[in-house]
Amino acid sequence: MSTETPEQEHQENDAASGPAGVLQGDQGIETALVWIGAFVIAALGFLAALPVFRIPLSGDDLRLFIESDALHRIVTWPEAMALLPGAPLTLFGLAANWSLTGGNVAAMHAGNLALHAINGILVFLVWRALFARPIPEAIAMLAGLVFVANPWSVDLVAPLAARPVLQGLCFALAATLGYLRAT
Repeated sequence: MSTETPEQEHQENDAASGPAGVLQGDQGIETALVWIGAFVIAALGFLAALPVFRIPLSGDDLRLFIESDALHRIVTWPEAMALLPGAPLTLFGLAANWSLTGGNVAAMHAGNLALHAINGILVFLVWRALFARPIPEAIAMLAGLVFVANPWSVDLVAPLAARPVLQGLCFALAATLGYLRAT
């Protein structure tokens, strides 16, 4: 026979269940798998695209940044609309990127690389949401890994003028993920 009051037993059960704020059980494992998958995909994406940091400005990038100084300051970015029509958000982002990095080309490529890694993580999350439990977690992660390591997708990280494609894909994947989670 226990000499503890029901209130003391309840406090002991709460203490045994772990500290507040720590995810436990299936939800904790699920969250950990998502974070681990996202980290692995971002790391592979960074490693696969590492050579782009040595690539100088060329092609359309020269036209955007060297032949015109419209993207050298945030306040003059609308003047660049003639250079890359139909992409005002991209031009604003490139102008902000140039202003923050002082024109450091490697740092400019880092912006594209960050978008590439985010897209790989979004591919992983879309696969998880699209196929739910019928497929193992590893298959969804493999989809993100193949995306970030695919030479065709890595090729989009090198030219800064390809940022509209990276941003468009990011928005499309985020919208798809939002739709899949809402339905």
